[in-house]
Order: sequence, then structure tokens, then C-alpha cells
Amino acid sequence: VPTIIGLFLTINGILKRNKLVNYIAISAGLFFLTIISLSILGKMIVITKYTIEIYPILILLLSIGLLSIKKEFLQSTLLLVIILINGIYLYFAEDAAPKRTRSEGHLAVVNLIEQSNLQKGDKVLITYYNRDKFDRYLKDKNKYNFLSINKFDFNYYLFDGENYFDVLKTAKNKHKDFFKEFPNSSLIKYTNDKILYGMKKGDRIGIVVLKNVSFIDNNNIQRILNDEKKYDDTSLIFLVFSSIKNNLVNILDKELKRETTTHKGDWSLYVFIKE
Repeated sequence: VPTIIGLFLTINGILKRNKLVNYIAISAGLFFLTIISLSILGKMIVITKYTIEIYPILILLLSIGLLSIKKEFLQSTLLLVIILINGIYLYFAEDAAPKRTRSEGHLAVVNLIEQSNLQKGDKVLITYYNRDKFDRYLKDKNKYNFLSINKFDFNYYLFDGENYFDVLKTAKNKHKDFFKEFPNSSLIKYTNDKILYGMKKGDRIGIVVLKNVSFIDNNNIQRILNDEKKYDDTSLIFLVFSSIKNNLVNILDKELKRETTTHKGDWSLYVFIKE
């Protein structure tokens, strides 16, 4: 019911022919379609939370549509119905959005970590996101020693600190050999310096990966590298974070003992222990 009312009011708002509102609506629509198109083409990654970018214009159009109704009683009734039904749903429904753990959400990662065998002082390497994204959900922010290779700093660890924006533009042509090398020397160095150094018997390391961007195994990466069209069509981010996962798991399988591999939503946690 709220959806039908909201759709009616939004269309009504557009039909009021307010030039400014229509310009804003068209601009927002084109921007959103551009993001979706880039995602389909593999040029960027869009996850659920990014859909909120179009909410403000929808709320504006809905409000204009509501105010355009001349009968004040009908205005108030429609608004009350929307608020009341949504409020009841959010409070009582077990699957209401605030009560859900989104498959790609940060709470899922914290659940994986806190339900694992990782102990106080153990290292946890989070890939794709920085650790501060997860702080709000942690019961004890100082329990683990967090490391991160994220989507904004991977250039420091993989490509000798080359400028981030230069990497985005040229890495697929300039650093193709990086993806061919397995295990990769840059990630071997990272593992030795950041993970294995200082580990004692009984210490653990957890590797957190987002499956949405780390889904290509090494065999398929090598096939992609040998096919120019597939290589051009494959997102750099997919190649980078798939390579990070493949290499780290391969290296640590040789250096340590893999204790557990667990999955929750779109996330995986690999836990290794030093014997």
C-alpha cells in the first residue's frame, strides 16, 4: 500500500511540470542509469547501499505530489497511512531492514570474526574495506590486531606505491605480469612483513574477503590473461582482489595450518594457526 501511494504521488509530482523539479529528476535518473550501466560493463561495483543515492529526489517528488493534492484531509490521510504502515512494519516485522544482516553488510564480517577461534591479540586482515567500517559493530575494538588492504590503498602494497589514480588508468596494461605471477612476489613480501613476522606458536591470522570482488580463482585469472577481450572486459578491481585472496590463501596454506573456512552472506573468513 505505501508503495502504491508513493508511486502515485511521485508520478503526480512529475506531472506538475515544475521545470526545476523535472531537471533535478532527469539529472538524478540519468546519473543512476549511468552507475547501473558502468556496473553492467564491469567498470565499477554497485552494491545495495548505493541505491540510496536516488532516495532524496524520490522523496522530493513524493512531497510535491502530496502537496499538489488540494484537499487537506486527503493529504493528511495519505501521509498518515504511509507513516503508520511503515512504522508498524519496521517495529514488528522480523525481516524489517534494520533487523536484517545484509549479505554484503559489515555486521556479517564482525559476526564471522567474533564467532571464530580468533583470540585476543590475533591478527585480522580485511580486504576491500578499511577496518574502521566495522568498528561500530565490534564488542571490543582493541581485541584484534587489524590489517587492511582496501580498495583505496592496494596500490601501496601491490604496485610499489604508484599513484592510485595512475594505477586505475594504466594497471591493466602496465602491470599485466603482476597477475601472471603466482605466487606473487609483492604479496609474498607483504605476508612475510605484515603477517608472519612476529607470529608465535598458537597465534592465528584471519583473512576476510568479500566474495563479490574476489570470486575469480587463479586458473580462471590465467585464462582471462590469455584472452585479450576477456581481459579488457574484466574489472581491475575483480582481478586485484581475486589475486590478493588467491595468493594469500596459497601462501598461508604453505606457511601455516588452515584451521577453518567459514562463510556468511557475501563474506568469507579464512583462519590460519601457527603450529
